[in-house]
Amino acid sequence: MDNNDVLKKVRYALDLKDSAMVKMFKSAGVEMSRLELAAAFGDEEDPGYRKLSNEELLKFLDGLILDRRGPKDGK
Repeated sequence: MDNNDVLKKVRYALDLKDSAMVKMFKSAGVEMSRLELAAAFGDEEDPGYRKLSNEELLKFLDGLILDRRGPKDGK
């Protein structure tokens, strides 16, 4: 399973909309447009396919935590 598969599974498990996912990426410091996100959800054979890096997936998961829990108190 690659990073794109993990992102897809999280999206469908939590029923996340594109706008919410873009916001989560942004809150963690990654600029991800809706088009780039759609390219990440495409098939690997598609010419516009975008493979997520480990860092991008990590940042998304950080943004998800920030969205659900809020920022951590203190350091």
